[in-house]
Amino acid sequence: MITPGHKSLAAAPVTFPRFAGTTYLFDNPGKSLKPHESGLSMLTLDLDAPEHELYQFLHNGLRERLGLVQLMDRYRFRPVPSTAMHVTVCDHVNPFNIDELNAEVRDAYRSLLEGIPASIVQAPPGLLPPSELHPEGKPKRPGIRFRFGRLDILKLNPLSDLSLVAILEPSSASSEKAYAGFSAMRRRFDEQETRRIGKPPNPDWIPHVTLGYFPNEGLGESARHKLPIWDNEIRQGGGRLRLAFSSVHLYAFADMTQFFRVT
Repeated sequence: MITPGHKSLAAAPVTFPRFAGTTYLFDNPGKSLKPHESGLSMLTLDLDAPEHELYQFLHNGLRERLGLVQLMDRYRFRPVPSTAMHVTVCDHVNPFNIDELNAEVRDAYRSLLEGIPASIVQAPPGLLPPSELHPEGKPKRPGIRFRFGRLDILKLNPLSDLSLVAILEPSSASSEKAYAGFSAMRRRFDEQETRRIGKPPNPDWIPHVTLGYFPNEGLGESARHKLPIWDNEIRQGGGRLRLAFSSVHLYAFADMTQFFRVT
């Protein structure tokens, strides 16, 4: 409850600290990119597009069914802007793992991360991995469709903040098969980048949409008892919604709101 004289945190603009890196994302369907002054294309999701109906369902559920204002005030929750909603396939280099890279590339990657997005355009030849990934032995753009599985509060990296996520699951037998192909692709990529630059492997893949972050572990853990209630609230009416992807590209990010496709 907001008491008299208390200024709601939800009334203040939500900001995210700079946290730059490179990662592989599923390319959102439809028109989800716009030109950026850096020369790259910036992720800008249009919630009104019919192909983004699952994103829209999750966004509206967070705001209306879970009570975003109360989440922000009670837990100092920071929601991810709808324009930046995405599904990560595998992480590449970021501040959590840069010190584990091979010494001969560490400084080059540190400079790259400090200068994102402009530095990506001027990256030295051979520094970045391939701009696109696809499962081995499959068509260049195999399709996969996800449905909403459940809500969870996850710590996706030992050093990261706890986040409220919508976990996704393959929506059919064919998507289960495609999921296995993408999972094998991730393992091969990790092995390649460990040999090439010393990057540590990714943890097990949990396809998800990040809805927002808690500022510290205590507040995130204190929200766990609400998960069954929130999960029940947000899943109502979303059983038939799907999110389809057909390609995976390398993206650079400056923070959790700014993602730039590397092409």
